[in-house]
This record gives sequence, C-alpha cells and structure tokens, in this order.
Amino acid sequence: MDKLEATTEKALSEIFADDARHSLTDERNEIVERLIGTSGIRPGEIIAFTKNSLDTVEKTVSLQHHYSVTGGVLKIHKLTEKRVFSVPLALMKKLSAYLSKAPHVFILSGEERDTVINTGNVDGKLGRKLLLWGEIIRKERNVSFHGFRHFFNSTIRGTVSDETLRLQTGHADAKMTDHYDHITDERGEQLRQAVKTKILPFIPTNDTV
Repeated sequence: MDKLEATTEKALSEIFADDARHSLTDERNEIVERLIGTSGIRPGEIIAFTKNSLDTVEKTVSLQHHYSVTGGVLKIHKLTEKRVFSVPLALMKKLSAYLSKAPHVFILSGEERDTVINTGNVDGKLGRKLLLWGEIIRKERNVSFHGFRHFFNSTIRGTVSDETLRLQTGHADAKMTDHYDHITDERGEQLRQAVKTKILPFIPTNDTV
C-alpha cells in the first residue's frame, strides 16, 4: 500500500507540474516582480498560497508555512507565527484573478529576487524545479492518495448501505465510515445525485449478473 500511495502521489505531482508549466506566463511574472518587494521572501525560501490566503478587504496575504529544497528534496516549514503582508489594491485584483484559474496556487521562489523565471526556456533544470512545484501544488490543494478514499466514502454514502460501502473502503466499523464522511452540505448532495445518475447505472448488481 505504501508503494502504491507513493507512486500515485508522484504521478499527481507530475500532473500538477504540467499545470505549473502552463502558469509560467507574462502575467505571472508581472505579479512576481511587484510581489517580491512586499512579500518579504528570502533567498532559498519558497512561498505558496491559494485564494483562501487572500483578504481582499484588508488587502493582505497570510502564510502559515513556507518551503525549501535541499538536495532536490522538498521540505515544508510551519511558521510559529502567521506571516501577513500587505499588497496594493491593483496587485490584489491581479492575484485574485490569477488564483481563479488552474492551478489555483501561486508559487514564488526566493531565487526570483534576482531573475524571474524565463517563460520561454523550460530546460532540464527548470523541468526539475517544476516537478517540485507540482508537489507544492499537490500539497497546497491537499490532493492525496488517501484523499480519494475520503471522497469515495463521502460521495457514495447514502447510495448503498454502510455495510456494503465498508466492503469497498475496508473500514472495520461505523465510526470510521462516519469519520470519513466529510460532505454534508448541498454540494455533497449534488455529488451524490451525480454518482447515482452517471456512475451507479453502469455498476452490475446481483439482479443483472
């Protein structure tokens, strides 16, 4: 299971690396050049944030952690105190618009204090960097092998009996089924209805076997 999890998450990082590559636009570089002076980012440090990190009223960005890369290995560092920095209104609008598009994560490297990434030169070195960025996007979006199990449990629950559901998830008792059930609002019901309509009709039952 550990090998399957590692392989799956590596594949996810590679997929998100492609998203990161497509995000290397002139629009991003314009934001980087204006953000460098206000973010307080240091050399060797990488910050990443999503739209949830933005306070469009106060015009601030909040960070709970930052990343570093040592020997090609990505490390995450939790901050003892939340880091908050202000951005001008015009830049906040650009950030908000940028984060409304895929990959929905803005990544800024301290190395870009000197040279902003060349969007037209995706060489081997940059390719390796983008793989690390893909892993950052995966972490920031909290997409994992384990998360698929949560999603399956939450969306399928209610369409079959809990006992049948546990046969597929491997949960031993009802407490774990409840623990993995995260979708309880209107969006969850929309997902369940979609599963009923689009997926369940194609799954053989005892009556059709």
